[in-house]
Amino acid sequence: MLNSHINCTFETLYMTMKTFAFFLFLFCTKLLIFSQSSNDIQNSFTASLNFHANPSQIYEQNGIRMVANLEKCDNPSIGMLKDYIYFNIKNTNSFAVNITLEEQLYFNNLCKTCGDQEYLKTFSLKPNETLSSSCVEPTSKAYKIFYGSPWVSETLTKFSLVNINIERQ
Repeated sequence: MLNSHINCTFETLYMTMKTFAFFLFLFCTKLLIFSQSSNDIQNSFTASLNFHANPSQIYEQNGIRMVANLEKCDNPSIGMLKDYIYFNIKNTNSFAVNITLEEQLYFNNLCKTCGDQEYLKTFSLKPNETLSSSCVEPTSKAYKIFYGSPWVSETLTKFSLVNINIERQ
């Protein structure tokens, strides 16, 4: 009787240990998958901006703040009657970063730039540096996207910034 009681206790203990090991394996697997997923999110993100609903968009990731503003650049004295999306990009980190991204520009709902190497952009920003521009204060370092003009039949209906990577220098 004692022998069968010991065998029963041993079998229960063995099953409990197998169950514990199985749950421990599941937990470690989930932790590993979540950790990899977290790293992907920290290193890359996608922004789709729609200015029909809101003329200003803000995205923040890894110490980088991107503000996109739709501006109507109506200045006939310099021959400018165009609309642009101007970006202000600020590095709020205490270290320099490189930012790379790909523009996907949709004109009349068709992507005209998808997969085109010309639309891969790279920026380097020092700690706390801001890259900015506007119609009033244009700069050569500006990041802007043509939105439309009375002389152009196609209009930018949507754009996405994809494969955005922020790397410490």
